[in-house]
Amino acid sequence: MEGDVAFNFGPQMTKSYTLKINDMKKTLISLAAVITLVGCHNSPLKPEDALVKQDKIYASKLITPAPGTVPVLIQRPAAHLGWPWTAYIYVDGKYAAEMDNGQRMSIHLPFGRHQIGVKVYDSNAPAGPLREVEVSIVEGDTYAFKVFLPTYSGFEIQRDYQPG
Repeated sequence: MEGDVAFNFGPQMTKSYTLKINDMKKTLISLAAVITLVGCHNSPLKPEDALVKQDKIYASKLITPAPGTVPVLIQRPAAHLGWPWTAYIYVDGKYAAEMDNGQRMSIHLPFGRHQIGVKVYDSNAPAGPLREVEVSIVEGDTYAFKVFLPTYSGFEIQRDYQPG
């Protein structure tokens, strides 16, 4: 029969066992799906792990509130796509911080125009492009940005009007 494979287990066994290749394919596909789902599972971060550590913020003057500055929240929601990669945050073209999956940080920017950017570096692939948004910081306003990876072409950053 086409699509069947017969196994003969020797003279001790007179019966041949037949397995259908289609059944084997279904079994392998199901097994691969289960392994993929289990392998991609990432547990929620504890609140203390959700904050970017101080030693990962390299623009230290941005950490401390000062007169004439406004807090800016940058968050990277926990996601399956891109979870192992570190997002490198830039402020006004300068390397400012590293952010892992599910983390957030607050920086303080002085009033005026600023560029906030994100880039990914992966040792197994070329670096993605620096993606930036421009924001005009004014007193009394609230600012939040979301870093995410919509495709494997690199991280994106956008203004988040409903941070959470």
